Amino acid sequence: MKKAIAIILMTSMAIAMIATTTITAGALKLEKPVIGDALNILKHLAGMQQLTPAQMQLYDIDGTIGIGIGDALEIFKCLAGMDSVFGPGTFVPPPPPPPPKPSTSIMVKPSTFKFDDLQITIGRTIEWVVLENRFSKHNGANVAKIPITIKNLKKETHGLNMFYVNYFGSKGTQLDKISTYFMEDDVLWAGDMRSGATLRSYMHILYDGNGDYYVEFDNWSWSSKNKVEVKITIKK
Repeated sequence: MKKAIAIILMTSMAIAMIATTTITAGALKLEKPVIGDALNILKHLAGMQQLTPAQMQLYDIDGTIGIGIGDALEIFKCLAGMDSVFGPGTFVPPPPPPPPKPSTSIMVKPSTFKFDDLQITIGRTIEWVVLENRFSKHNGANVAKIPITIKNLKKETHGLNMFYVNYFGSKGTQLDKISTYFMEDDVLWAGDMRSGATLRSYMHILYDGNGDYYVEFDNWSWSSKNKVEVKITIKK
């Protein structure tokens, strides 16, 4: 049990370090790294699996003496497309995303309304972006980026609760929320506002075909029920 916990902790450490750590590359050792290579290193460090001398040499990726967390980290970075220390021609980074298409007009009804002590206005233009994340099942999907403006009508700090918003696609089924992949400008991560303040942001909605989409705003309150459905007609 302790060994399993150790592996989980070390894996979490490696993932957390990906965004901030750079390890100087050693000699070319591993031609085609896979996630199993990183797990072998973590098991070795946790005492659950002993690497052979040949494996020890193979996995000493960052050029340090012995096997350490940095070697697993380099594999995670390579698989995430952040870096490659495996020599020329052994790793091909993903192509850059295509430039966004120019914005086009859309039909929105209603475009301005009040919900949960907020005045909300949904824009009548749309931009197309692509979800780029190899770990997401929606990697490569087209995303509708629609502007939204929110004003706080309360006399205290307030904002849009991300759990009060749901999206429904052209087929009538509820769409997965993908706001976590666009946190820098998605309205669900925009935070609160002081009384009377206004923020401008965007909704990111998965595209599943031309047709009528619905954005449902529902505060799920028994005492002060407030629900608004916005119809957005999207044609790509």
